Amino acid sequence: MKKRYILLTIFIIVFVFASLVAIKTFTKKGEGGIKIFNVNKVTYKEYKQGDKLEFKDGEWYVMYDSSSKDDYVTLISADILFLGDEEITDVVMGIYETSDLNNYLKNTYAVELGINNLVERNGYTIRLFNEDDMKSLLKVDYDNTFDSYKIEECPEFVCLTNAFYATMIDTKGTQISSVYTNLDDFNESEQDEKKLQLKYYNITGTYETCIMNSVVEDSTLFVRPVINLKKDAIE
Repeated sequence: MKKRYILLTIFIIVFVFASLVAIKTFTKKGEGGIKIFNVNKVTYKEYKQGDKLEFKDGEWYVMYDSSSKDDYVTLISADILFLGDEEITDVVMGIYETSDLNNYLKNTYAVELGINNLVERNGYTIRLFNEDDMKSLLKVDYDNTFDSYKIEECPEFVCLTNAFYATMIDTKGTQISSVYTNLDDFNESEQDEKKLQLKYYNITGTYETCIMNSVVEDSTLFVRPVINLKKDAIE
């Protein structure tokens, strides 16, 4: 009987020791306390700003660094799209949210890319270059006289030479300062006046300069879609 107790005691000691070793192996004490390692941790390919990749027969530039922990990457189309074949030739007086352009991008175009391949961020899976992008990627100097921005510093993949394309950035030189304003908020007699006050900026590049100039009247519409793409969708 005594021998049996001794064996049982030895077994318990070995079991406790093995448990402590296992805990020490799979845990790590950090500033936030005990952190358990995930042995099935998923890592993704890293992308750097400016990297070029292919997706759905098109070429895209990486707008922001994406680490191995991120499951998606934000891209801007390398191609400038003209949607005349879709009968979308302007931004409907600069009102983005209620425009045919926005409707086309978030529905028809999203389906072409595969809705399940996209991630929604800040209400959009597909959008245009916006004010957050401007603040993060560009160094600009605003000209109040011409309601335009002189772009002093800009990544090459954003400011393309000898080209222009629309953004969804609110213009400043207007009474109605937001492109998100809906004309239905005004009575019919006010709408014609307000239409000319709802404007957006084009990014326009030449061989010498690059500016963001405001567009008052309808102009030929060229766009570069911005998407949040799941990395699993990239071949």
